Amino acid sequence: MIAAIIAIALIFSFPYVLAAAKRTILVLSIKRGCKRNGYKYTRIGTSVFSRIRSGRCSFRIETDNAVYTVKVCGTVSRRVHLRFADDTHYAVRNLRFQLSSSARAITYETKQKERFLFRQGLTERELSKRQERVILLCPEPGIVSRVIGSETREIANGDNAGEGILYNGDGFKRLLFKR
Repeated sequence: MIAAIIAIALIFSFPYVLAAAKRTILVLSIKRGCKRNGYKYTRIGTSVFSRIRSGRCSFRIETDNAVYTVKVCGTVSRRVHLRFADDTHYAVRNLRFQLSSSARAITYETKQKERFLFRQGLTERELSKRQERVILLCPEPGIVSRVIGSETREIANGDNAGEGILYNGDGFKRLLFKR
């Protein structure tokens, strides 16, 4: 009986453990790349595992001519669709436990969030450089979109998500380390 409960708990917690492992691996590879390229990496948030609702950013990277302030957020599954409505709202369409025939009936659920605090704690030296606001999705959802006026558009690497520029892990590392 206890073994069955533990097995069920492991099955349902596996996506969350996998998401945490993906974020940890991404952040460690970014830290290694910063060290290799002589960039300054500073953790500014409480954790890279903070939720999208939290306004605190995760870390900051200072290069020779720019400062990248990064908010790490994401979804547990690629079967979750994410929509940025405005600076204080986002919407989620969770299709994780849906059959394809019933998925069309699932609507987006709008949620409130804090504005991302990209400029919080910047020094005078950092303020003198070009400011880059980055929303880093890890793990990334299946579809990411943004509401612009009355229209909804899908967005991808390098597109404006409203508060910042959207990247997945590989896209951000390519931008930062020019590979």
